Amino acid sequence: MARPRTHLPTLTINDAVITARPRETVLQTALRAGVEFPNSCRVGGCGACKCRLAGGEVKELTETGYLLSAEELAQGYILACQSVPRSDVRVEVALASARGVAGRVVAQARVTHDITRLTVQLDEQLSYRAGQFANLSVEGLPGVVRSYSFATPSRPDGRLEFLVRRVPNGKLSTLINDADIIGRAVRVDGPAGDFWLRPSDAPMLLVAGGSGLASILALLRAA
Repeated sequence: MARPRTHLPTLTINDAVITARPRETVLQTALRAGVEFPNSCRVGGCGACKCRLAGGEVKELTETGYLLSAEELAQGYILACQSVPRSDVRVEVALASARGVAGRVVAQARVTHDITRLTVQLDEQLSYRAGQFANLSVEGLPGVVRSYSFATPSRPDGRLEFLVRRVPNGKLSTLINDADIIGRAVRVDGPAGDFWLRPSDAPMLLVAGGSGLASILALLRAA
C-alpha cells in the first residue's frame, strides 16, 4: 500500500515562492534557492536574518526575545535561521543590495597564533559602511563562501582588510591562516549587516576581542 505523500510547505519571501525541504529553516531554504537573504552567524546570535512573519506558522528552534525587541515580537518578527516552517509560510524582508566584486590577495600577516590579517585589492571600489561584513570566496575552494567583517572603511582604491580566525576544520579559514595565497583571485560579495555607527552625541564604549576587532577597527578608522 502506497504511503500518502507528505506535503512540503511553501515559503514565500516577498514575491518569491520556494518549496521548503523537511527540517529546513527559513534561511536555509532561501539560501538554497539563491535568494540574497541577509544573514551572518546563522545560529541565532546576531539578528541579521530577522524578518516579519506575514502568514503561516513556524517552529522556533531557540528563544528570540533576547535579540528581538518587544515591538518587533509584537509585529511578528522572527529569526530566519531559527525558524522552521510548520505550514505554508510568507515572510517579508528587506533584501540586501549586495554585489560581487573580483580582486586578488595582496598581503597576509599573522597577528596572533590563530588570526591572519588578509589584505585584498579589489578591481573596483566596494562601497559599504564601517561595521558591515561581506561574503568572501577564494580561488581554489569552489563553493566555499564565508562571512567576514571589514577591518577597514571603504576606500576609493578598492583595498580592504579582513581578520580571519582559524576555525577547526574550517576550509577557508585554514587556507588563509596556513597557506601562502598571495596573488590568488577572490570574490567579495557585499555589503551586508546592519551594524554601523548612527549619528549620536552620546559617549561610546567599544569592546571587542579576537577577530571581532575587525568591525570595531573599521569604525574607529572611519571616525
